[in-house]
Amino acid sequence: MGGAGLRRGRRARVHRGPTPRLRPRAPVARGARRGLRARRNRADLAPGVTGRTPRRLVLARHAESAGNVAGLWQGQSGLGLTCRGLAQAAALAQRLADEASLAAVVCSDQRRALETVAPLRRQASVPCDGDARWRELDVGTWAGRPVAEVRQREPERFAAFWQGRAPAGGDGETVGQLRARVREALVELQHGLAEGATAVVVTHGWALRAAVGELAGLADGQECGLGGVGNAALCVLELAAAEPGAPWQVTAYDDRSHLPAQLRARPDRRAA
Repeated sequence: MGGAGLRRGRRARVHRGPTPRLRPRAPVARGARRGLRARRNRADLAPGVTGRTPRRLVLARHAESAGNVAGLWQGQSGLGLTCRGLAQAAALAQRLADEASLAAVVCSDQRRALETVAPLRRQASVPCDGDARWRELDVGTWAGRPVAEVRQREPERFAAFWQGRAPAGGDGETVGQLRARVREALVELQHGLAEGATAVVVTHGWALRAAVGELAGLADGQECGLGGVGNAALCVLELAAAEPGAPWQVTAYDDRSHLPAQLRARPDRRAA
């Protein structure tokens, strides 16, 4: 469901409990890994329920697009999927349609995300709406430019963005601004999710990392240190809800096991 289809809940309590850890194999930078273990002082998104059956959130990155192949900063452009990407989307749909507890499907309203979710919409019996809050990071003047070129010609601006200190492309979004809109979408989504249910979000690389950072308890900006997520890959989080205020646990990161070997693209952690 999109923003109109899920009810908005109250803002959650401050997280005081233990912080989640990623699997040992998860490609997470050292600084971000430390952040996963750190406590935070701002409001956590966990709604503080006491049931035993976990809620599950499955975050999927869009399948391969023309911009991925060209190595471009895509941002909020309208580039669509390649033939390879369409095959990845079909494999992703097969994996997600098997979720017995699937209750909600949400996706970015950008073309490459909508094309990725299309096969799942045909197979699943739940509605799926586009939600602008799940769009990719606005990369400003970097849109349409090769990632390698930006890194070479604007090293200081690139480094400042990567460290969370400056907007992408000089006039795009900061990582903090991206995280703020993703946070709003997450609050709405999880408060509309019943105990034991699963929600799927099809989004983009930076938006996905922002969501993981929010739910896993990373300090603002530390999502920049998370490892890349491949096209059509999954990140899975669970809220075990064994005690009030329990944090979300990351149970899978960059999972591409559902893709045939020839469709498992290697992620570029610096692309958007």
